Amino acid sequence: MIASVLDRLAMRATRTERMSGYDAQVWRAELADGRTVAVRILRRGVSSHEEIAALRLAGRCGHPVPGVIATTEHDGYDVVVLTWCPGRTIGDLLVEGGDPDRLGRVFGLAQAALHSPLDDRGHVLCHLDYQPFNVLVDGDVVTGIVDWPNARVDDPRADLAWTRVVLAFAPALLPQFASIGGRFEAAW
Repeated sequence: MIASVLDRLAMRATRTERMSGYDAQVWRAELADGRTVAVRILRRGVSSHEEIAALRLAGRCGHPVPGVIATTEHDGYDVVVLTWCPGRTIGDLLVEGGDPDRLGRVFGLAQAALHSPLDDRGHVLCHLDYQPFNVLVDGDVVTGIVDWPNARVDDPRADLAWTRVVLAFAPALLPQFASIGGRFEAAW
């Protein structure tokens, strides 16, 4: 399917690689023109409109998010082509033994930056899936916050509560987090 999608958009790939993704097929594609892009193929019938709006708002606010290059529909699937964010996810680094104190601080500072007020009621851009596998870093620099289909403008406590729940359940899902989760969460 990835070849058909890229052909439809007149993008010729020299190499494609399937990446992990929970709510969408995610592909890394190296294009003939030298660009590397991410291609998100959403589940059949799932609209990309809200995710695209959230990405564009986050980008306008100066947050490190992938830029929207192109969108299309292919056989009932919405497809979004995004700029590629370099780096590694904080989750992967934690699993591999990265410093939970340092990574927790980087993770927390990036979420705090997302929560800059957008209106006089204190509403902010809430990611609502802000967790270590959706934040990419290069050293201490956040290079990308990805996976925005749940985002909305809301009270920041909604975003913080969701992140707290994910971090509380992380050790049950990934046993490696059992020994570091408390340190990471405290630093966050």
